[in-house]
Amino acid sequence: MRKNKKMLLVGLVASVPMLMAAWPDTYQNRRLAIAAFQHDLLTPDLLHDSDLVGARYQAACAEKFTIACQFEEWQGEAGGDVGMVESIFAKKCTGEPLACTVSSWAMSRVDGVISAEASNPTAAFRSFNKSCTKDLYAPACTGLGELYMAGVGTTADEAKGVAYILEGCEGEDWWGCYQMGELYAAGRGVEASAEQAFAYHEQACSEGVVMSCIRMAPAYENGLGVAPDISKAAELYGQGCSERHISSCYELGRLYADGEGVSGSPLVALGLYQTACEAGDLRGCYGIGTLYELGLGVDADAEIALGHYNDTCEVGFAPACTRLGWMYLGGKAVEKDRRLGLSYVNRGCRAGDLEGCVTMAEMFEDGRWGTDMNLTRAFDLYKQACDGSSGAGCHHLGRLYDEGKGVPVNQREALTWYRKSCESGYGESCGRLAEKFRIGEGVVKSSRESIRYLQSGCDSVYGPSCTVLGRVYETGTQGLTQDLVQAAALYERSCNLQDPTGCWRLGTFYERGVIVEQDFVAALAAYELACEEGIEEACSAAEPIAFRARFEQIIQTGFDSDICQVWTFDIDDPEKNRLMAEVRGDQITLLLGRSKTKTATISHLRNAFSEGGQRVAASYWAVDIEGRAWDHEIEHHEVWDAESESVRSFPGDESFSKDPRGSASLLFSREEETVRRNQESRCKFDGGVTRLSTEQCSELQALVTANLLSTCR
Repeated sequence: MRKNKKMLLVGLVASVPMLMAAWPDTYQNRRLAIAAFQHDLLTPDLLHDSDLVGARYQAACAEKFTIACQFEEWQGEAGGDVGMVESIFAKKCTGEPLACTVSSWAMSRVDGVISAEASNPTAAFRSFNKSCTKDLYAPACTGLGELYMAGVGTTADEAKGVAYILEGCEGEDWWGCYQMGELYAAGRGVEASAEQAFAYHEQACSEGVVMSCIRMAPAYENGLGVAPDISKAAELYGQGCSERHISSCYELGRLYADGEGVSGSPLVALGLYQTACEAGDLRGCYGIGTLYELGLGVDADAEIALGHYNDTCEVGFAPACTRLGWMYLGGKAVEKDRRLGLSYVNRGCRAGDLEGCVTMAEMFEDGRWGTDMNLTRAFDLYKQACDGSSGAGCHHLGRLYDEGKGVPVNQREALTWYRKSCESGYGESCGRLAEKFRIGEGVVKSSRESIRYLQSGCDSVYGPSCTVLGRVYETGTQGLTQDLVQAAALYERSCNLQDPTGCWRLGTFYERGVIVEQDFVAALAAYELACEEGIEEACSAAEPIAFRARFEQIIQTGFDSDICQVWTFDIDDPEKNRLMAEVRGDQITLLLGRSKTKTATISHLRNAFSEGGQRVAASYWAVDIEGRAWDHEIEHHEVWDAESESVRSFPGDESFSKDPRGSASLLFSREEETVRRNQESRCKFDGGVTRLSTEQCSELQALVTANLLSTCR
């Protein structure tokens, strides 16, 4: 483990002081105790939760570290009271480095943050120094380094600060590893490195430092030092929220609202937003407003949305002011008021909502919402947004110079602003640059640079760039070797980013089984997404495969239900009806008939299709009843009349099975959820019943079970 940590030192400043190695604490109970104190005293970003704090102390207490058993003595309403901690542990600082370290934290912090206004930072420095350099206690080395970094209790010295914090981390003080992650993220005392920051945070998180886990979430979401993984980000945001890190609750709510990394659930998002809002995170209150305005997870209620926007705008949350302006401009829950609406959008811009500035600029550029066209004002607002690090603002500046709108055409200026926008992560500008390098407009033509900017655009979640790059890989042009695996992955990503052309191309891969397994269901879904957005090629491609895709979807979901029941059907005397079978997925337990109490297992064999005016699709199934195979297959058939019906009307109301002689035998009605025998068939149901009713069953479960309960064998 220590060898791996040493590998993280590449690039560290060479002028650090020489230190003796702090020792990893071999006493598990003391390690548990120091972790509990760090969580209690050093994490102001976590709302105090007495149960969570108590559980950490009790873990150390259970391991016979008696100091931890007395944790209630220094607990205040908001957690560890530094005054009480200093009073209690200063007296215990006689040869016990943990007590010295804890009392030093108390003497150097206010509300969990190192401060020159703390009770005695100078004494804290002396105590940390002794415990680190003489007792070689790793947590004390971390504390000493933190004071050097802050310049509190001693003269600021970043080189020494980094060295001592690193010594703490090397001595397996995981809080020290967390602090090293923070230093690399900020570039304080070391060269900034997202990779190094992530490595330290990952190490600390794996050892229980929740603050490092929290830092890893945005790293995974934005690909900072690690490959992007939004599902992992959601998992870590959830962990942070459970530890009462309110910002994590909001971020997780945002992912649930957008369906990123998790299954979209506005209702879950609402609960998380409420948790954040009640704890004072205005973004949560704003998020509640957006859900009510759009009717996501709740009944749309513009008045509730208006209330949340108004409340959060009044206390200075700029995006709420912008959104409030839109409600007045559109007359949502209020009388339409153009003047007031514009004033709120402008207020949002002035308060720092860069999106509000871009919105105002667009209004002046196009003369929307009753504003007079004013390209000079639009330019100034785009510039204001760009100066505030808005990628959209910089992009629009580049576009104005590109199009000569309000300013003379100037390709050099356009490229400057596109580059700045792209570097900020605004993918559309990366796409514009890629095209300019492809055709040589304003720059020397370069396939290499074009590809680089396409990759940047795709990495910045701009779907069209992923699509274009996918096409380059598919065709093996612009100097790239053909790579269909890469092309398929890029099309899938672009489709997930709602680029319709990417969905169309992805559909072609699924239809033909190129790299991916042939899947008509996935192909049709991709084609339909593209078709809805006006891609005519996708509409044309969808029609020929729609029948097969919809049939295969029936097969794929045919045994999903775990609560299917099949009953006898007596419409005249319902009380006489009896439960004949229960179906859980592909397991059918027969309760009546010749195979009573036995369980049958169903397995799919194959599908078959016939084309023409009347299209027929069939699936074939094998049955095993507790080790005994049936001597014939069960058939399931669907029919669609291509000449008189739209494919969207498929499947129709009825599907049917055939007996071993090839005659239609049993018919299932989707509308009635019943199975009846064909009058021309010799098949009969067990017990002499004439019809079966089904509950929560698919057509496949219904027909297969009906076959098992009949003489169709």
